[in-house]
Amino acid sequence: MPRRGAASTYLKLAASVVAVLAVSATGVAAFAAIDLWNSFKPPLELENDAVLNDVPDIGTMDGGLSFVLVGSDKRPASGAFGDP
Repeated sequence: MPRRGAASTYLKLAASVVAVLAVSATGVAAFAAIDLWNSFKPPLELENDAVLNDVPDIGTMDGGLSFVLVGSDKRPASGAFGDP
């Protein structure tokens, strides 16, 4: 096998370092651009408070509360969950 010179080895090492730095810089720049883009979006405003203004708070009701839960149970007699 032919021997390679020191100059060719150093050139390959330098090219590898430049490639790693270029990929890293591109990743950092992309992350910064996405972060900057997301900062320009209007803030999210939830309308829950306006919707719940007329709903009474359970903690402020006098006396006890009763809840009825209606449903059906279609499990097999073994009580296993899911589709066998």
